[in-house]
Amino acid sequence: MIEAGSRKGKVEGQTDFARNLRRMRENRNMSRHTLSECCGLGHTMIGRYERGETEPTLAALAKMAQYLGVSISELTGM
Repeated sequence: MIEAGSRKGKVEGQTDFARNLRRMRENRNMSRHTLSECCGLGHTMIGRYERGETEPTLAALAKMAQYLGVSISELTGM
């Protein structure tokens, strides 16, 4: 759902992390399933992170950032 008056593409409840994760994963032509397997996460977790339903642990953030070749700061938008 696009919020009225918000930036284009911003989904209500979605964090910078959620948007960044999806963008970075898609830019690498990587499926959610592949990323979750490479990071040792449950197969549904990447989708839940991308929808902003839950936030990852620091350990999960570190694994995803390492696999995507970015810093945790870049991944979280901080």
